[in-house]
Amino acid sequence: MLSFSLISTGCWDQHLMKNVTLIQALTYDLTNKQLLCVGAAAPVIGNLHSKNSSSKSDILVTAARTPGEAKIILNHMASGVLDTAKNKLLLLGEAFAAQDIYPFLDLHYRNPRNSLNARVAVVKDKALPLIQLKNDREEHISRYLLDLIQSAEESLIIPEENIQSIASVLLDPGEDITLPFIVVEENKHKAFVKGIALFNDRKYTGYHLNHNQSTLYLLLKKGSPQQNSFIITLDNVTKNYPERFVSFTVKHIKRKIKLHKSTHNQINVSIDMNLKLQITEYPKGDVENDSSILKEKLSATLTTLTEEVLSHLKESNCDALGIGRKLMAFQPEVWSQLNKEDYYKKVNFKTSINIDGIKSGIVK
Repeated sequence: MLSFSLISTGCWDQHLMKNVTLIQALTYDLTNKQLLCVGAAAPVIGNLHSKNSSSKSDILVTAARTPGEAKIILNHMASGVLDTAKNKLLLLGEAFAAQDIYPFLDLHYRNPRNSLNARVAVVKDKALPLIQLKNDREEHISRYLLDLIQSAEESLIIPEENIQSIASVLLDPGEDITLPFIVVEENKHKAFVKGIALFNDRKYTGYHLNHNQSTLYLLLKKGSPQQNSFIITLDNVTKNYPERFVSFTVKHIKRKIKLHKSTHNQINVSIDMNLKLQITEYPKGDVENDSSILKEKLSATLTTLTEEVLSHLKESNCDALGIGRKLMAFQPEVWSQLNKEDYYKKVNFKTSINIDGIKSGIVK
């Protein structure tokens, strides 16, 4: 009979939780001296045996030349070794985002312990105050902010973007990224998702889309309704305040973005969308009776809104729809002649929005 002995050698790269400080939110800002200001939020768990036990977020802040240097400095400030494996958020201040953000993400892509599914967003003015908010509903600020972002994602107000998903687009000369745009109201201890920040060539342009524009852009981009909502004004319908408005959701969409014959001086693109809507609020009354006029007015309003979105994209030189990528694939001879820095400003859009049907809901 042969006998075997099993020798346990242990795990050479074990990472004991008791020895680490888990970072769950990071902020990047610029200092007055053009250094990188990094903020890190780490949950601190109180004494579980105490009646007054509570949890909160410990905020660490430092200035450095690179994210790597900042991590070294923050390690000296933390009670344990910093670990970003559970990081949920990477928040960028406006001034920081206005420069090329890709070199500062290098650390996130190289370290296998970094969380690549952390959400990325732009914060109006500076990002650090966002993780310093005192929120009554959720003691861990990272959880509150993640819930805020995920709710806006589910409502089709902002795109679902993380460190990994933006990597390929940042390196693509024929497409630009968009990120959630968040505003902090410190006096109310609240944060608000205000829409989508527009980028060009890996830099924030200073432009953002509002809620209606953001939702319509995502319908153009994805061609999938998901959960969404619009509220618009019916001009000249009535002077009564509530009856001037109509709210609706897009239940079904057929959309086509088609590239037509182009030259290096003119790029021609048509956008056609056929929508089926459901009215969620119509104080004026009978939806079915007003169906034809509603189709006409909503079609005109959505066409105007689409043109506004396309105008903002062109003004900010943000090719969020990936027109350059389509040119590279279908008209490479035109793409080769274009100036890659401003080709998007030469795009001529022709839009057509049709309402195929309107549902009135359970109230007729």
